[in-house]
Amino acid sequence: MIQNIRKLLKFFLMFAVCTVCISCTHSNVSITNSPSVDSDSSYQKELYRVTRQAAVSDKFDSKYKIYVTYISSEFKQALNNRYQSLYDKALNLFPEEGVSFLVSLYTNDSTKSNLDDKKIWSLFLEQDGTRTDEYTLSSIGDKNRTLPFFDYVNKWSREYVLTFHTSATSNLTLQVANSDGKVKFSW
Repeated sequence: MIQNIRKLLKFFLMFAVCTVCISCTHSNVSITNSPSVDSDSSYQKELYRVTRQAAVSDKFDSKYKIYVTYISSEFKQALNNRYQSLYDKALNLFPEEGVSFLVSLYTNDSTKSNLDDKKIWSLFLEQDGTRTDEYTLSSIGDKNRTLPFFDYVNKWSREYVLTFHTSATSNLTLQVANSDGKVKFSW
């Protein structure tokens, strides 16, 4: 019985050694892990420079948490560089024209989770004293597309591309409001 166990152990040991040796000889396979946002310092610096966040609450009751990233030309370049390094192709997530933002919204009230519902949400952009509420809002359904680029995206939030039909100036203020509260983000 002990002899059979020794033979079995010897077999498994030889199998493991052969498996390791064989896997080491296949040098035509290259695996590169995608760097996290935290490990990509140039991208992270630009992301944090253009991202704002706010949490609206009533006493200890969280109403909503929102992150907004302004898609400036500098950020778009950093994002495209990161996307190119990960996927070896160009990114076409944001429109070329207008003033765009990536908005990530979390609310525990499912009736208020649709940022596109104009009966619940009010969105407008103010720049140099001019206010506009003419925008396009597109929901991003596939989180896998945004997770490697925006570290605040999670499985409970909803993401949108918000584009105002105007040209960008230096003083931007985005206002997001519902019956729970109003938030103004400035760049």
